[in-house]
Amino acid sequence: MKAWVFRNDEGFAFVIFAETRNEARLYVLDQDYADGYEYIEIKVRRWKEADKFWNGKDWEMDWENPDHRRFLCEHGWTCSDNYEPEDCETCTGREFCYRWNQRAE
Repeated sequence: MKAWVFRNDEGFAFVIFAETRNEARLYVLDQDYADGYEYIEIKVRRWKEADKFWNGKDWEMDWENPDHRRFLCEHGWTCSDNYEPEDCETCTGREFCYRWNQRAE
């Protein structure tokens, strides 16, 4: 299974697992985060480095999964603007996070 990234117009990104680009686009089409999109408007790009996170059942990477979060943070992803600063204390990706590093200064 291959990993694909979809970013919606609000700037939120999601990692989807599917065999083909078209399968990834069809999956995204059925998700709440793609409301209002037509199939033709859904752009996904391959992310080979994330392929290793396919577990045989979940169709998306999960921010709440510590291994997924660490990997995503290593690659520049951050939590949304409504994060709780105290969550940084236990975040597995904090060493890569600009918010955590700003607090340390």
